[in-house]
Amino acid sequence: MPFLYQKRKFDIRSYICISSSNGYQKGYWYQDGYIRTASKEFNMKNLNNKFIHLTNDAVQKYHEDYGKF
Repeated sequence: MPFLYQKRKFDIRSYICISSSNGYQKGYWYQDGYIRTASKEFNMKNLNNKFIHLTNDAVQKYHEDYGKF
């Protein structure tokens, strides 16, 4: 069973930049991130439903509930 947020699959996006100059390395973490959720609640009954199992915006934007959660 995957971790769920409000009964939906999700992923978290955050960003980090690692730079190197003259052998000195430094990392920068951008504190703001975002969470992407599936449009439909998770269940194992319909494994072929992309709106349940994928959080990709390229897939989710075609569902009527896109952006509501």
